[in-house]
Amino acid sequence: MKKNDVMGPIMTMLKFWHVNEGKGYKCIEVCRSAELYDKHCEMLANSAVGAEGMKLGEMLTQTSGRVYGLAGDLNASTMLPMFYPTIDRVHGTPITEAWGESFFGWAN
Repeated sequence: MKKNDVMGPIMTMLKFWHVNEGKGYKCIEVCRSAELYDKHCEMLANSAVGAEGMKLGEMLTQTSGRVYGLAGDLNASTMLPMFYPTIDRVHGTPITEAWGESFFGWAN
């Protein structure tokens, strides 16, 4: 993604881990603001990496989702309702314990 200029101050943080005895995944995506999230989505939409990611995303079924943020911040994003029209919106900060332990780096 770095060679496609998708990384930098706009890049979101993603964390995935297995659930349901390895039959599914849980994912956390963190972005610093609604504006940066929208820029991130626009950059991905206009890149080959993003197009490939969207194709892979069609192979998945999202069973639930939740987004945390201040009401004004969540309402400021134009891309959030486009990509996640039915996701639960929680006004406030996330509960750290629900995210799992802090982690840096790669894991298998």
